Amino acid sequence: MWTWFISVCFCTTLASAQQSGQDSPPPRASAFSLFLPRPLDPIWLPLPEAAWPEDPGTLNLQIVSLPSNTRVPVRNIRTVKYGPDHRSLLIELSQSFQAPPGDNRLSVSVGETDDQLPSAEASTAAQRAFERAELTNYDRQIRQSIAVEKASEEKSFDTQFQLASTGGGVGALNLNKSFKPGFLNQIILDVSYGKGGSKKADPKYFGVGLTFRKILLSSKQRKEIERLRANLPSDTLASMKYIVERSSSLTTAKPKPQWFLNYGGVRLETDLRGLRPGPVNNLLYTGGVELRSPRRQIGSESSLFFWSFRLIPAALEAGKNLRNKDNISFQKYPIARLKGEGDFKLFFRSPCRYDTWFSGILFEAHFTNRYLLKKESAFDRVTNRNDLVVKGNQYSLQLDLKVMTGINLPEDLRFLKPLKYLKIPKLGRHPALTFTYRRGGVPPVFAFNNAFKIGFSLESSDDNNASDLGNIIPGAKSP
Repeated sequence: MWTWFISVCFCTTLASAQQSGQDSPPPRASAFSLFLPRPLDPIWLPLPEAAWPEDPGTLNLQIVSLPSNTRVPVRNIRTVKYGPDHRSLLIELSQSFQAPPGDNRLSVSVGETDDQLPSAEASTAAQRAFERAELTNYDRQIRQSIAVEKASEEKSFDTQFQLASTGGGVGALNLNKSFKPGFLNQIILDVSYGKGGSKKADPKYFGVGLTFRKILLSSKQRKEIERLRANLPSDTLASMKYIVERSSSLTTAKPKPQWFLNYGGVRLETDLRGLRPGPVNNLLYTGGVELRSPRRQIGSESSLFFWSFRLIPAALEAGKNLRNKDNISFQKYPIARLKGEGDFKLFFRSPCRYDTWFSGILFEAHFTNRYLLKKESAFDRVTNRNDLVVKGNQYSLQLDLKVMTGINLPEDLRFLKPLKYLKIPKLGRHPALTFTYRRGGVPPVFAFNNAFKIGFSLESSDDNNASDLGNIIPGAKSP
């Protein structure tokens, strides 16, 4: 749901003139929107570099509904807080906010006095900045309206540390980087690391792959986007009016599932002995098709429950073994697998939204079945070697229950002075207490896993693939 993540962009003007014989006035910023944000939609007001007070509650924040020029009362302002490095101000209107009839935009200002309320027209320079911001923002809104959900393992960053019921600690890490060489085309670099079995002596697995993907929108969506992209006016403001008129069918329609074609990929998989590659290394070609759904509400529009799914009905993994020290007869042996995969997510969102110790509960079920067309080596716990032989169905099931906290990392750790001056990437997603059950085996050596685990996990905030779609509106800033 794009209303969770998309802010309404504004242009900013700064009053920096000094009065003769007087101190410089306090910093001021004002902005005007082309659209009227809905309650609980975050509004981000860009702030110029200045000495802003530590407590945003002391700012003289004034929000005016236009064109009636009606001031929004304080009781209808739910949240006011700084963004990273005090470069923006997050404002959230409460659910009780209702714009006067006929109003269609807002004016927002900080540091202004009653006799300095912003006029209805911005300066030429500010208007140009505003138009660019609005163009990029609306492009983001369109992408959010057609975006679909990601599985946890597909996010930019996903890591966890858990204690298994069979003893020992288990760590896992997934990194994914998406490149966009063209509209609706992706190149995905993924790195995965984890424990291949439930026993302490079981091998770890490591994989790195490169996937070439095409996003297959419905014929109606493709036609709407082609119609939107065709004959855009050269003037940005005129483009905005044109885009709003022609994109309404995309932004207001109920989100639909998307098909993906993974038409080519290469992947190296190995078991690990310490930090070194283990005795079994495979190089594979991968390809297949998959269907993904957007995050959908269960029940009414005010419901806090959501669900989504991912389905891979057909995929191929084919290649050859590069090294197999534990079973020489399978070294350089061809590999061929058929794969089916499914992922289901059920999410409860906390009604508190911000600054809470509890932000939601996520249940995720992930099932994969590989049918091995050729014999492959497997791990034997008796000999502690990969000298077993397997063929046919090899499945893997993982059930996760995540209780997510409301702590933002690393922003909420900045009370520690050493961290304040470090350039730490924004991880976004709140850390979670995770309960996991795993059963089955994963390549390359299919060590059987049947264990319950408890620990902590941390994911990046890219819950859907909106940032992977590329620019839908030509000329908008790249996501």
